[in-house]
Amino acid sequence: LKASGQLTEATLLNFAKHRRYEEAVAALAALSGSTVEVIRPLMQSLREDGLLVPCKAAQLSWETTAAVLESRFASGAMKPADVARAKNNFARMSP
Repeated sequence: LKASGQLTEATLLNFAKHRRYEEAVAALAALSGSTVEVIRPLMQSLREDGLLVPCKAAQLSWETTAAVLESRFASGAMKPADVARAKNNFARMSP
């Protein structure tokens, strides 16, 4: 997708919403200029703060960032307080 110019934020959002974990990891790595080896442990972490960095580096919207955060869990949900804290932290970050 990246080589053909088809890797966009919308692509990542779709992967995250449909819980296509491996594709989301690879897409976030490519969009943020990172590697799968860096993104995978961030996706597996119970903490959300580390994952905010590549999302901000990729200049993702909050909608896509929230979908990526939510896609990490099989249960499909972060606590509302955790989402609010992550959103606040994300808004204060610069690319």
